Amino acid sequence: MNKYEPLWKYLKDNNKEKYICETLENGFGNEYLGKDKVFIFKFENSEIKRYVLNKDNEKEVLKLCCEFADCKFKSIDKMLKDNSFYAKSYYTENIGKS
Repeated sequence: MNKYEPLWKYLKDNNKEKYICETLENGFGNEYLGKDKVFIFKFENSEIKRYVLNKDNEKEVLKLCCEFADCKFKSIDKMLKDNSFYAKSYYTENIGKS
């Protein structure tokens, strides 16, 4: 279990985003999944960029995820489904929901 999992489950999306922005270190990214899939990246110069994932920005978000994680992800969806936290907490709870 992730040490933030119990807390994370009960935070509203705006509180999740505030928490991420306040605690995220330079050079890292994070995301939260709810009604939208929101990605937040904090660059080395402390600039924060926020993306609500959509068809228009999916390639840019995937590129940033790969750069920040120093990993080659095939897709955003596969990256998230391969994450045990999201596989259990998001995808299993949202099966059949559109």
